[in-house]
Amino acid sequence: MSNAPLPIEGLKVIDLAQVFAGPACTRILADLGADVLRFESPRRLDVTRSLIITDNDGLDHSHHRASYFVIRNAGKKEMVIDLAQDAGREVMLKLVAGADVVVESFTPRVMEQFGLNYAALKEVKPDLIMCSLSGYGQNGSMRDFGAYGMGLEPASGISSITGYAGGPPIRSGLSLTDPYSGFIAAGAILTALHYRRRTGQGQYIDLSEQEAAIPIMAAAILESEWNGRVPERQGDRSVYAAPQGCYRCAGDDRWAVISVTSDDEFGRLAAAIGHPGWRSDGRFATAEGRRQHHDELDTAITTWTATRDHYDVMHELQAAGVHVVIAVSSSSWCCRRPSAVAKRPSE
Repeated sequence: MSNAPLPIEGLKVIDLAQVFAGPACTRILADLGADVLRFESPRRLDVTRSLIITDNDGLDHSHHRASYFVIRNAGKKEMVIDLAQDAGREVMLKLVAGADVVVESFTPRVMEQFGLNYAALKEVKPDLIMCSLSGYGQNGSMRDFGAYGMGLEPASGISSITGYAGGPPIRSGLSLTDPYSGFIAAGAILTALHYRRRTGQGQYIDLSEQEAAIPIMAAAILESEWNGRVPERQGDRSVYAAPQGCYRCAGDDRWAVISVTSDDEFGRLAAAIGHPGWRSDGRFATAEGRRQHHDELDTAITTWTATRDHYDVMHELQAAGVHVVIAVSSSSWCCRRPSAVAKRPSE
């Protein structure tokens, strides 16, 4: 193991963030070597302390062992502070004077009410870098709206293209915008540190989690703005591939995802699943034709996959040159799959 210093070793970070996006950001900084001091209010501990708790190990203090909380806050020091009290505010200002970075995820009014906005903190630390992660940014009519990932996904437009034709918008099933915002915030802070090293000047980073998620929608936005076509919800299907879908395999909740992106690949799929005649069938000669007859193709593909193990489907079609992967049914299974185990660093 290398004894070389980590990239930002010795950097002092004050973490006032809660839940997911902000803690994900500061966890990255901690992993890069920063000394992260995390604060919670005695009036309201982080809500993730109650999520995914091991309830059968016979140990006490379960709020310290909630895995949802631990995974985003490992490697940090922890303190409780009441910023609504003058004494708490005075302690915070003293700590900021010796810090390099402050990260917070309140709505804009909160730090202003505490008297701890960027202008106040710069008075004690002129070259401070501060990152405020809020739902909708520090300005505008929605600035004081509370926000979590489950609401920011629809607010950023992602849910508008997620779902089935003729149905309502559907969330992805997880707080997609939270990790994305956290990664962007960490990158922005590292960029600000590089700028400070060159100029000696700090930075204030106003990170709207809604705006941070909008690049995920880049293709849909461009299609709408340039061509006047608003992308529609289409389930597992795609305008870039046909056939494409999640196909049932043998066993309980076992699926294979197949995505065919060229005419040649479609020919390989047809041969592999016992339909070589498809290659000469004019209905399937082009991607557009295959999209028009997608239901028929889905039925035939499902007939073939439904009698086979999902791993067998994946290996057989991959060997034939077809884009296919199994649909992993849980995060724990994902971590235990052979490819993930093979990539784990040696201990």
